[in-house]
Amino acid sequence: MERRRGKRIRLNAPVILYKDALPAATAATVDVSSEGLQLRGVSGVFGVNTPLEVELNLSTAKRERMRALVRHEARNRLGLLVRDVAGAGILQMLAEAAAAAYRSAGQPQPSPARRDETAGRAALQDTRVKPSG
Repeated sequence: MERRRGKRIRLNAPVILYKDALPAATAATVDVSSEGLQLRGVSGVFGVNTPLEVELNLSTAKRERMRALVRHEARNRLGLLVRDVAGAGILQMLAEAAAAAYRSAGQPQPSPARRDETAGRAALQDTRVKPSG
């Protein structure tokens, strides 16, 4: 069932999840839209409606942090709803830039099923949750 109104754009970026201002887990994005993001490598760590801060590591020099709320959790995936205007703006900018990059490269957006096939087990192993503490 589609939960987001905005179009999902595939994006693989590392993230750090913070709970109560402390690093709680690491993961990687699967896709982003203007209102939320899906992460892989996180399951069974946070409950639905848990407030988190998400730090997107876009490059070594650029990190963006936003408030989010866990909306669903299943099969090593976590769906987050962004809770602040600045975070929604960041995701919108990322989604537009990624879509433009696909268009300029002449590549269609991969379907969700194909994305999962190509991710492979090694990629998932690299993004497993690493609890802090």
